[in-house]
Amino acid sequence: AMVQTYLSNAAGSGSFYIHQLGPTLDDAGYTGSGTGADLSAFNVANGSTYAYYWDENQALSAPDYDQGWKNISSLTYHVETGAGIALSTTDATTYTMEMIGQFITGNVSTPTLAFTQNHLELISNPYPSSIDFDALTTANNGVVNAKYWIWNPASGSYIARSGATGGSQYIQVGQSFFVETKAGGTFDFTNANRAHST
Repeated sequence: AMVQTYLSNAAGSGSFYIHQLGPTLDDAGYTGSGTGADLSAFNVANGSTYAYYWDENQALSAPDYDQGWKNISSLTYHVETGAGIALSTTDATTYTMEMIGQFITGNVSTPTLAFTQNHLELISNPYPSSIDFDALTTANNGVVNAKYWIWNPASGSYIARSGATGGSQYIQVGQSFFVETKAGGTFDFTNANRAHST
């Protein structure tokens, strides 16, 4: 199967056009544990695609949250299903990212969320469909608060949702998003929380 993700670079932060993403399927070339995609599957423009993971430890010791972004240089870096990264390019070209492999379905857990008590962790929608964030946070209320943040490249700012207010309750295919932690553990996705008509 193939999943295409449209990356519109009509606006951005400074000279970079930033998108929060995650694996859209179990990529055929993935070499890590479990399921996911190697960074090479996210490489939309050779020589001008930049990827970042979120390091909450670094953010905690920095004067502002954007210091938590850490560059990923190796194309063999493993992005596990349910994990999130940020991707940027330095031009204003619109790209279509393609991943080829097996659709993810059934129960999925993120990599372990290491932080507790109102810290940020970056996770992603693992399914080839939208997910109902409100229903998922109800099911995962022992691990996270009912809040998310998604970078909007068109406005150059975050879309925030808190307690079923702001943004949309539905998170799209391939979208990564910040959640606010309550306790360590995993954020668990199920087919019951998928949405197919949004």
